[in-house]
Amino acid sequence: MILNISIHFSLLCSLQNVYSKILISDEHYRYTPIELQFWASLLACIFQLPLLFYYVDVPLVLQLTSNHLFVLYIFNGFSYHIQSVAAFAIMAYISPITHR
Repeated sequence: MILNISIHFSLLCSLQNVYSKILISDEHYRYTPIELQFWASLLACIFQLPLLFYYVDVPLVLQLTSNHLFVLYIFNGFSYHIQSVAAFAIMAYISPITHR
């Protein structure tokens, strides 16, 4: 089961990277790294928030989370955002071998 999940995750990451590269280098409209990060994050929220509220007791988690841990979560999200924008910016400059 874990191997199956890992394979699917790797496949989805690869597809997302290829599609992002197409969006960054399109002739008609080129998305900026910030725009790609925004749309990817919005779609992730749309898919994950219903599952979060269905499977997780959110009020209990909020009650058990300390202020220090909450700050670390915010810092983690900010760091991930910066890393993703940097990755998309680098992808805009690098041309893959098998692109189109």
